[in-house]
This record gives sequence, C-alpha cells and structure tokens, in this order.
Amino acid sequence: MALLSLLVLAQPIAAKQFPPQGIYKKGRCIEGDSLKTIDPEASLKLFQRCKADLLHKGDTLGAIDIINRISKIHGNHARYKMAYDGYWEALDLATKANLEYARGTIYYKIGQTYGYYKKINKSLNYLNIALDINKKLVEAGEIHKNELINNYLGMVALYRQNQMPFEAQKYLDSCFQILPPTVTPVESPYVFFEKGYVLSETGDPEKAISISKEIIPWFQKNTPSYLVLVYAYLADYYKVQNNFQASENYYLQSIETSAKNHSHIDFSSLVHKKLSDLYAQIGDFKNAYISLGEAKSLDDQFFDSRSPSNTGLLEIQDLFRLEKEKQEELLQQQRLETLEHKDRVSFLQKVILAIIIVFGAFIGGVYIRTRIKKFKSEKEYLEKKQALEVQKAQDVLEIKNKELIASTVQLIEKDELLIHIKTQLKELKKHDQKTPVNKLIKNIDFHSTRNWNVFEKRFIQINTGFYERLKAKFPTLNHNDHRLCALIKLNMSSKEMASLLAISVESVHTNRYRLRKKIQLDRSGNLEDFIGNI
Repeated sequence: MALLSLLVLAQPIAAKQFPPQGIYKKGRCIEGDSLKTIDPEASLKLFQRCKADLLHKGDTLGAIDIINRISKIHGNHARYKMAYDGYWEALDLATKANLEYARGTIYYKIGQTYGYYKKINKSLNYLNIALDINKKLVEAGEIHKNELINNYLGMVALYRQNQMPFEAQKYLDSCFQILPPTVTPVESPYVFFEKGYVLSETGDPEKAISISKEIIPWFQKNTPSYLVLVYAYLADYYKVQNNFQASENYYLQSIETSAKNHSHIDFSSLVHKKLSDLYAQIGDFKNAYISLGEAKSLDDQFFDSRSPSNTGLLEIQDLFRLEKEKQEELLQQQRLETLEHKDRVSFLQKVILAIIIVFGAFIGGVYIRTRIKKFKSEKEYLEKKQALEVQKAQDVLEIKNKELIASTVQLIEKDELLIHIKTQLKELKKHDQKTPVNKLIKNIDFHSTRNWNVFEKRFIQINTGFYERLKAKFPTLNHNDHRLCALIKLNMSSKEMASLLAISVESVHTNRYRLRKKIQLDRSGNLEDFIGNI
C-alpha cells in the first residue's frame, strides 16, 4: 500500500536564507493554515480561494505555495491522484516563471508520489533532479547548503518505506556531513527520527528508543501531526525488545494523534495492522480481531473501489483508458492535418512551378528546399509529441498495476493473520465444545473467498481484455489456469500465489508446470515474460 505518511520528510535545521526563494510562507492564507488539522475540507476551500486570488494578482510563487499545501492535504487523506495532479500544475507554473528553487521543491514532491507506488527507480530519478537543482543553487550562493538536508532525507525516507536500512544509512550520513558535529536531536529532530529507524534496524533499538523520546517534546510543541509516525516507530522499537505493554501504548497514541490532527489518516490502517499482530503475538485474539477489523475498515474507506473517499484512485485506474482515447483522437487529428498539409503542399508546388517558369529555376529550387525542411521539422515535432503521449500512457498503466499488487499483498497479509487466528480457534474448539468458534471459522473461510473476488474484479478493470486474449489463444485452459496466469502477469511470488489461491507452495509449482505443458512452452522459455506479453 502506497502510504503518503511513510514519506513525510524532514525540514532542515535553521539556516541562513539568501535571496528569499522559499516556497512556504506563513503569511499566506493564515485562515486555511489554522483549519487544516481541525476541518481539512474547510481549509481546502480557503486555500482554493487564496490560490485564485494569487494567480489573479500575478503572484506565481505564492500560488505554487498554496497548490503544494492543497496537495499535501489531499495526500494525507489518501486522495493521491488529486495530490499528484496538483504537483504537476505547480511544476508547470514554476517552469513558465523560471523559478528554479520552486521547481526543485516540486520535483522532490513528485519523487515522493512515485515512492507511494513502490516505483523506487522513478522516485529516485525525480528526487535526484531536485537534488541537482539545489546543488547548483548552493554553488551560485542563492541558497544555504542546509537546504540539501531535505533532499537527502527524501532518499532516506524512500528507503525506510521500502525497508532498506543500509541504503538509508548512506544518505543519512550525507545529512550529518552538512550538520555541525555537536548537533543534538532537538536541534534537528527530523534527521534524528530517521537515525532512530536506522539504529533499530541495524541492531540498537535501545538507542533508537532514547532518541525518539528525546525528540517527542519538540514535535508536541511544533508539529504534533508528525507524532503519528514517531509514536508508531517507537512502538516498533519496543516490540523488538518484547516490551509489549509499551508497544501497545504507543501504537494507540499514534492512532489517537492521527484522529485528533486529521493527519496521516491512511497510515492509521498500517498501525492498526501492527497492533493486531501485537495482540496475536501475546495471545489476545479478541483485540487482534478488533484491530484487524479497524484496519480493514480504513482500507475499505481509502482503497476499496466502492468507497466514496476513493474516487481519486478510481480516476487513476481509469486514466489509461482516457489517455488512450485522447491519444487516438490526437492521432486522427494528426492524420487529417497531414492530409490537409499535403494538399497545401501540392497546391504550393503548382504555384511554385508557375513561379519557376516566370522567375527561373533557381528561385523555385530555393523555395522548394525551404518548404521540405519545414515539413520535416513539423513531422519530427509530431512524432516526438506522439512518443511522449505513449510513454505517459505506459507510466499510468505501471502505476495501476503497482496499486493492484500493493492491495493484493494487503489481502495476503490479512489472510495469513486470519489463518493463524483460525488455527487458534480450532485449538480452542478441541478443549471447549461450547465455544462458538464454528461461526468464526466459517466467516474466515468466507472472507478468504471474497478476497479473491475483490482481486479478480480489480484485475479485470486494469488489464482489460487479458482473459479474452488468453481464452482465444489457449481455449483449453480452465478457470484455475486463468487465475494462475493473472498472478503470473503481476510477477507475484509462489508464496503470495499460494496464500491468495488458498493452496500450498508445492501446489503452485505443480500448477505452473502443468500450465507450461498446456501452452506448450519449452523449458528454455520464460513463463513470466510469455504471460506478460499476452
């Protein structure tokens, strides 16, 4: 699941500001700022009015600042497409106005957005663009080098989200190379928050706990909404030490802080899952079941296709179809323009012929060469434009498939927990025949079947026509073969396939072998590539 909260990044320590190019300014839309944690929707309305007013006055930098704040609110409420669209709108304004610092900040945000969908390479590409822009501004003396801390922390947070602590350590070291050797956690709390994570993952959870407790008062005073993350990771550190009581308390504080500040709401789903795992680990299956239900409720609210809060996600899923239609219309328009252009060229050739007769071959030859050169330039422009449209459509399809894989992994994790609870319920049943566990076991079995139905519905929405092409090419395949092909197309592991299909890993391997025989794929052929190209 792509979580905006996992990638909220740090602010640099106080640094001397050179010619003021910073985007955020407290004086802009004070009313909107004051409501963003109390009534986010009212805050959005005020920000929209402020944006329109700033654009009308010609204050492009101010409008970019407001657009970024609007996108941040959308992201905190899992409306990722609206946040994504806002950043690209801001980038267009910054590019036209030649605002380099603003462009760097927006590329940084776009890199974060790609990180939500586990597109590490794409995310790093945009984060590096932002870093290069700021390095040039530092060299030119337009901003202080402390501004680079934000960029390095962007890399750290991306690797933290993807559980890659050693890669995160490299960029964290870059932050400390900029900071003075005597810097304390309170002076740079965001950097030390990331340091706590790296310490815990590399074998020193006790030090991670100490750092986290030291920076909590600063966040309580300055940025209380960020405590959603601080508390959740602090709970993780205590869990590693088997201090389950402290871990439970901080998970609950994280959830309470999210609700109180209307912030990192989508991250609360992950916290509920972690809390459910904790309860299951200590044998409190009742609370484990309740927490798992809360997580599912939040997932349905933000990520289920039927949820009103998830219209942005549906728009992303449908974006490929809309872009394809737009591309076809564009191609048709280009063909008409090409025909019209050819007609014009033909007419001009006749005119040129008359001119050649009157004024001579030399003048006519020069004119023809000029027209041909212009025609080639227009053709190259159209071809480049078409290639960009195709690339954009491919990027959208990649995003949608990553969303489907992420949601499927969530279903697998929930199933694994349900299977564990089911096993425990069966043990209870052996010792107490009056315990009403049969109904719970049946509900778990029904939930597992429903998970597949939800997955298959989303798969069909994204990969339109896949099953039809598969049936046409291999009519002998049965329904179970179709399911297996769908999971192979998404590059799922054998373990994930086994969990989603409710079979053993050995059965998955057997089914893959039988599938290769049915489609007559020899041993040298790659099954994933073959299915992926259908």
